[in-house]
Amino acid sequence: LLMVALMLISFGCTKDDDVDPFVEMMNYLVDNGRDIDDILAGGLWIVSAQAVHDNPDNYYVIDVRAAADYAAGHIPGAVNLPLADVLTAAEAAPAGKIIATVCYTGQSAGHATAALRMMGYDARTLKWGMSGWNPENDAWTNRCASPAVGNANWTKNAPAVAQEFDYPEFETDLEDGAEILTERVEYMLSKGYQGVAAADVLGSPGNYFINNFWDATAWNTYGGFVGAYRIFPMTLENNEIMGLDPSKTVVTYCWTGQTSSVVTAYLTALGYNAQSLSNGVNSLIYSELAAGETKWNPDAIPEFEKE
Repeated sequence: LLMVALMLISFGCTKDDDVDPFVEMMNYLVDNGRDIDDILAGGLWIVSAQAVHDNPDNYYVIDVRAAADYAAGHIPGAVNLPLADVLTAAEAAPAGKIIATVCYTGQSAGHATAALRMMGYDARTLKWGMSGWNPENDAWTNRCASPAVGNANWTKNAPAVAQEFDYPEFETDLEDGAEILTERVEYMLSKGYQGVAAADVLGSPGNYFINNFWDATAWNTYGGFVGAYRIFPMTLENNEIMGLDPSKTVVTYCWTGQTSSVVTAYLTALGYNAQSLSNGVNSLIYSELAAGETKWNPDAIPEFEKE
């Protein structure tokens, strides 16, 4: 009887259920207004070069380009740190200032913006990167192309029908949602920019779980990859996130790669093997994009000063 009693006491001291770190982090994000749609809400995750130039006192600019490129010319007052160190850089931001993240074309800066916004900062990607600040820094024009036009792996048919998958899994010793989030964001940043070239996806779309991050009107107008899904909007709270397959490489694409960079960084922190299609459909169907779409226009680049 004594042995039975000891066994019951022992069992009573164990946890009824193991903590699921994904669920803990997810609940923390949702409860604190940092779901995916919150991160992207109102377009407040991105800022024009004009706005930063005209209101310099409102922004703390973090430039994540290589040190040599920063030294060759940067936005006046910008600080330079690698992507992995943006959380440290943000700690030095004066209270009340918006953090503007800057790279070459807006791709890697999207990861920085996602990290900062997930951690509660008001951060925004400089639209088009330094390419949109001064023509001398144009890294966009040569990336605009139309290989998908007439390609058999690009279709005007409906996207694939959404399915339901499990949540992703990752290892951690932490149990608190906020602490797990910090660890996962730091992990995401340590991996660097997670991007994939348009040519790789167009050549073998079946190698990826492709998600088109557009509304239905845009898909119906321009089409998408054969076999691609269109999970949009995509939130944790409403479980649309379960439409993504955590066993596959999840490729998100949009107009320019700037939105998909933010989404990809978010998904990487959540535990997905995620990649952003660099430069978006501007690198796939540039010639077909209407002027009113989010389309790179080299003639619209200002000539703002650098230091």
